Amino acid sequence: MSKGASQVRAALSGRPKKPAKPRRREALPHRHARELLAFGTLARALAAPHDRPAMLARAIQTLTSTTRADAGIIFVMDETSQALDPEAATGVPAIYEIRLVENVAIRAIRSGRVFRHSIARGLFADETRAALETHGFASEVGVPIFLETRLLGMVFLLYRTGRAHDVSDTLLAVVASQLGIALENADLFVRLHAQEAEAREISRSLSATNLQLQDSFLRLRQAHEQLLQSEKLSAMGQLISGVAHELNNPLSVVMGYSQLLLSDCRDETVRAKAEAILSQAERTAKIVRNLLTFARKSRGERRPVNLNEMLDRTIELRAYHLRVDNVEIIRELDETLPATQGDPQQLQQVLLNLINNAHYAMTTTNGRGRLTLRTFRTKDRFGRAAIGVEVTDDGPGIPPEVVPHLFNPFFTTKPVGEGTGLGLAICHGIVEEHGGEITYTSVPGAGASFRIRLPILIGTEEQAGEERQHSWPSPGQRVLIIDDEEGVREVLREALANYGHVAHTTGSGREALRWMETLPYDLVICDMRMPDIDGKTFYAEVQSRWPTLSDRIVFCTGDVVNPKTQSFLQELGCRYVTKPFKVEELLTLLSPRPRKPLPARQ
Repeated sequence: MSKGASQVRAALSGRPKKPAKPRRREALPHRHARELLAFGTLARALAAPHDRPAMLARAIQTLTSTTRADAGIIFVMDETSQALDPEAATGVPAIYEIRLVENVAIRAIRSGRVFRHSIARGLFADETRAALETHGFASEVGVPIFLETRLLGMVFLLYRTGRAHDVSDTLLAVVASQLGIALENADLFVRLHAQEAEAREISRSLSATNLQLQDSFLRLRQAHEQLLQSEKLSAMGQLISGVAHELNNPLSVVMGYSQLLLSDCRDETVRAKAEAILSQAERTAKIVRNLLTFARKSRGERRPVNLNEMLDRTIELRAYHLRVDNVEIIRELDETLPATQGDPQQLQQVLLNLINNAHYAMTTTNGRGRLTLRTFRTKDRFGRAAIGVEVTDDGPGIPPEVVPHLFNPFFTTKPVGEGTGLGLAICHGIVEEHGGEITYTSVPGAGASFRIRLPILIGTEEQAGEERQHSWPSPGQRVLIIDDEEGVREVLREALANYGHVAHTTGSGREALRWMETLPYDLVICDMRMPDIDGKTFYAEVQSRWPTLSDRIVFCTGDVVNPKTQSFLQELGCRYVTKPFKVEELLTLLSPRPRKPLPARQ
C-alpha cells in the first residue's frame, strides 16, 4: 500500500494524527563551520579599533547575522559611573531608552557565564522589557565581556523564537574575548592618539621654546658683545682722556707761539711757515677733539657751517689714501648753498665716516672706484627748505639682509678687528641731533648712496658776526696763571704781555692760594687737572675765602668733554677755554664781569 493511501486511510478511520517531530538541531559539523565563518567575519569587523563606534556597530551586526539572532545590543562599562551603557545595537525597535536592572545585571554578568533567559525573566528594566515584548521578542542570550579579570561590558542577542539555544557557548565566549581585546585596543588607540596629540603639542611648544631660547641666546650674545665693546670703549675713553690731556698741552704751546709769531713777524716767508705750523696744529687738535667726542658723548658747540668747505676739508684728510687706492673723486657742489648752524667737528665726523665706508666698499670689491660728492638745495620731510650732501660710490651696494640693521649700534659686516659697528649709528645720531635726516639708496652690484638733509637756520651769518665782536680786557690787568705745564704757562704769559697785561705764573694751586693772600688779581687762569689740587678744589677754596674773586676765574682744560668736568663748569656757570686754544678766544673770555673792587690784601 502506498504511503499516501495509508495516510488517507488513517484519516478516514478517525485515528488521531501523530504529532510532528520537533525540528532537529543543526548538524554539529555544519554549526562548527558556520561558527568558524562567523568568527572570521567578526575578526575582520574588529580590525578597525581606531573608530570604536563603527567597530562596535559592525561587530553587533556581524554577530547578529551569523547567530541568526533577530536583534543585538552591546553594553560597555563606564569606568567612572560603573554603569553599563548601550553603545551599539541592531534590530532593536525605537525604544526611548534601553536600560538594565543594574544590580541584578551586574551580579549576573560578574558570574562570567553565558546565560539564557526569556525576556520576561531577563535582565532588562521593566519599561525596556515591555517594549521588547510588544515587538515580539521572546528570549535573550547574554555573555559578559572581560579582559582578564576586568569587566568591560556585555553582549545581548535577542530572539523572537526559540533559537536562543542554537548559539554555541564557545562561540559566544570567543566573541566576548575578542570584543574585550578590541575594546581595550580602541581605548589604547584613543589614549595613544591623545598622547600623540599631546606629544605634538609639547613638540610644538618645545620648538617654540627652542626658538625663543635661540633668540634669547642670540640677544644675550649680542648684549655680551655690546658689553665687551662698551667696556673697551670705556677703557678707550679713559685712555683717550689721558692722551688728549698730554697732547693738548704741547699743542697749546705750538699754537700759541705760532699765533705770537704771526702777530709779530712781517716776513712773508716766515709768516707762511708759521701759518702752516698753526694750520697743522689746529688739524691735530681737531683729531684729538674728534677722538674725545667719539669716546665720550657730548653736545658740541653750534656755529655757522658751510657744507662745501667742510666737504673739501674732509676730502683733504683722506686725499692721499683715496689717491693711492685709485679712487676717482667727483665733486658736484652747489656754490650758492647757504650756510647752516651745527657742530663742525661732529658733522665732519659724519662725512668722514661715510667717505671711509664708501672707500672700503669700493677697494675691497673692485680694487678701485669712483666717489661722487654732491651738495644741493632740497626740502625736508615737512616740505621746508633744507640743504643736503650726498656721498655715492660704485661699490657692491648694500645686501638686502643688512638693510634692517644698517644703523644699529655694533652691527658691522667688516671682519673682526676692522670695524666696531658704530660708524653709521653715530652718523644717524649726530644728524638727528642737528634736526636733519640721513637716508640711503642702494642697488646690489651698482653701489650705494647716502644722503643727508639739514635744516637752513636763518640768521646764522648775523649770529656769526655777533660772535666775532670781541670784547677784550683793557690793558694793565694783573693775571694769575696756574698750570702744571711750563710751556703752557710761558705762552700764556707772553701772549698776555703782548696785550699789555702783567702775568704771574705757577704750577701749583696751593702756591697760587698763598700768592692770592697778598696780591690782588684781576683775573685768574686755572688748569682743571694739577698735581697738588685740581681746579674744582681750587675754585671751592677761593669761593670760601674770597667769594667775589671766584667770578674772575677762567678755567683752561683739555678734557672739557669729561662728564664730571662738564657738570662742574655748567652748574657753576664758570668761564672756560678748551686746550689747545686760540689767543683771541682766551682774551675774549678774560673780559671781566661786572664786580665790586677788591680790597688790597694785607
